[in-house]
Amino acid sequence: MRQWQSRLRLYAVVFLLLSGFGALVYQLWQVQINRYEQYIRLAPGTREISVRIPGVRGEIRDRHGATLVGNRFVFEVSLHLKDLVEAYERDVRGKGNAEGTPVRRDGRGREEKDVGEIVRRTVTAPLREMGVEIPFSAEDVQRHYRSTYGVIPYSLTSDLTYREYCVLAERTLGISGVRVEAAAVRNYPLKALASHILGYTSRPDEQRDLEDLRKRASSDGPDGERAREELERYDFYVPDTRGVEGIERSQDDYLRGRPGRQVLQRNEKGVIVREKEFEPAQPGLDVYLTIDARQQHICETALRDVGIGAAVLLDPFNGDILAMASAPSFDPSRFVPTISAEDWNRYLNDPTKPFVNRAIRAFVPGSVFKLAVAAAGCSKELGSRSFNCPGSIRYGNRLQKCWIFGRGAHGYLNLEQAIQRSCNCYFYQYGNAAKIETIVEMGHAFGLGEATGIPLSGESSGLVPGPRLLEDRGKGEKWSNARTALVSIGQAETLASPLQMASVAAAFANGGAVYRPRLVRRIAERDGTPVREPEPELRTLLSEAGVDEAGLNRIRRGMKAVVESPGGTAARIRIEGLEIAGKTGTAEFLREGIMEKHAWFVGFAPYEEPRFAVCVFVFLGKGGSVVAAPIAREILVRGLEVDGNPQIQPAPMEETPGQFLRLEAAPVFDGSTLLVGAGDQTPEEGDGDAGILDPDDARLSTGGEDSYEVPGTIRIRPPAVETVEAGSG
Repeated sequence: MRQWQSRLRLYAVVFLLLSGFGALVYQLWQVQINRYEQYIRLAPGTREISVRIPGVRGEIRDRHGATLVGNRFVFEVSLHLKDLVEAYERDVRGKGNAEGTPVRRDGRGREEKDVGEIVRRTVTAPLREMGVEIPFSAEDVQRHYRSTYGVIPYSLTSDLTYREYCVLAERTLGISGVRVEAAAVRNYPLKALASHILGYTSRPDEQRDLEDLRKRASSDGPDGERAREELERYDFYVPDTRGVEGIERSQDDYLRGRPGRQVLQRNEKGVIVREKEFEPAQPGLDVYLTIDARQQHICETALRDVGIGAAVLLDPFNGDILAMASAPSFDPSRFVPTISAEDWNRYLNDPTKPFVNRAIRAFVPGSVFKLAVAAAGCSKELGSRSFNCPGSIRYGNRLQKCWIFGRGAHGYLNLEQAIQRSCNCYFYQYGNAAKIETIVEMGHAFGLGEATGIPLSGESSGLVPGPRLLEDRGKGEKWSNARTALVSIGQAETLASPLQMASVAAAFANGGAVYRPRLVRRIAERDGTPVREPEPELRTLLSEAGVDEAGLNRIRRGMKAVVESPGGTAARIRIEGLEIAGKTGTAEFLREGIMEKHAWFVGFAPYEEPRFAVCVFVFLGKGGSVVAAPIAREILVRGLEVDGNPQIQPAPMEETPGQFLRLEAAPVFDGSTLLVGAGDQTPEEGDGDAGILDPDDARLSTGGEDSYEVPGTIRIRPPAVETVEAGSG
């Protein structure tokens, strides 16, 4: 019995020894192997820390290589907070200062060094005595020090003037931890030119960008894997400048520089003793746009005095956006290095909304939409039919008028004459004969009712209304011929953007090919080596949508007659030596209970060999013929003058102010212009857009104009893609 008890005690002792030894081995494995990386960071002794170095952003250029957005180097004051705090503490100890190191309490009530106060005492207060005032946020400084242990420099300011730089370079050499360094910031050499296209950037935000990176790292897929690699590669993550709007935002992944890496060695006291490795950052890729900076300058100049409006210029044979202007505009250089509160509030509180790109926002199109309706009718073999205009047509209880109502009637018109005179009554009957389903289908063939897909935020899809719209509303409303009549003249719920309507004009210019608008031409390395080259994309051929060559030529001849024949709604913009085809529009809409108007013009030139398709939209313009058409002519004439002439270069453009102007006539253009001034306008000819109300300012003499011929037809061209040599860097 006693022997058995002795063995039991021996077994128990052995078990306890083995258990203890096993626990010790397990703990050693946890500390030295499983959690080695975690504890090595906490252990005293030398260690390496890696810092992410952001790269310089790539440039944004126009189709010829002209720089629209580049980079410039500025002098900034950066603080190496760890060195600054240590130097301050040494100074305090050396002088026996009774105050000691200032402290504060963090969000949890724990004491910590008040680094913001140290910066104020040692940096900003002495600089103020030198005449250099640098405001800063003590909370930002404290947060930066807390999250980076003071190892990563803190940018105190990055917009030093030359005088301030000279003062600091001379007098800050004795302040430990203060550096005056060069940094790259965005540069807009043409200032506000193409601001709605280019967009703007925001300076790096360490806390937000790191939170975004951690959120991405928690997701599955390639993006999550890349984010996890980023977090594991760097001990300190210094983020990039971010694109916030426009091309800066949509092409941010290409424009961002490829980060570098700096490996520093720190001793057991936490002091950086040397740089062990340095992998330089690489610049981002360059983005070449389809924009021609000269044409963009022309369009923006033409809009400077309209108050609110937009203009789009397209290459009709590949869909390239040569210019896309919106008024009012803003100056993206105000965001460098960061926008002031005063400027930001001024932009946000401006009732004309300068950040809104009107070129891609949808508005009631009015009579310019008749071109799509004309194509719909031709697809149903209605192009050769004539309809009578008695001045008004009754649908049920509703009398729907032509713009000429009260001053006569157009009588019998064919399609070409109806386009020339923009006769509402003709299109009421023509649209109902074609059927609303055909109009909707043809609208979609042109890309109306859906976003074009260009890489800009805020684009409207527009709307081609039909019976489906009433069904979706679920109110039991029935579609009627009266609704079809209103849609046929671009009224009611019909909506389209200037970019979409420019695409419609381009399709008639090139012979029936509808291209998707293209804004990015190529992505390239700094030496010009292409990385990505999006090809022009053909959306559809009008011939496949049922519009034959005869129908297409009828519509083209009608557009030519709008400008080139007496009685055309835009005959006043006719000039010798340049044949312009187009369509005017004056769309009615309710604004704050008042019936207002938008002015439109779409067209192309030259007629026989089109080079440009254009759309001009003016908010609160009196009429397409007297406001939008003259602006379009200015754009076409000046655009053709500079086309192919590389010696002409655009000047910097100041931002265009916005105003709510009811324009009675187009602005008077300065310089060598072929436009007439407001005082030289002939009596207005109606644009044919008033579907319900009578535009009391619409007048047209029809004597002897009911019968005419417009010579010239075109052959439908194949959807060839134009090959253009890439612009030089």
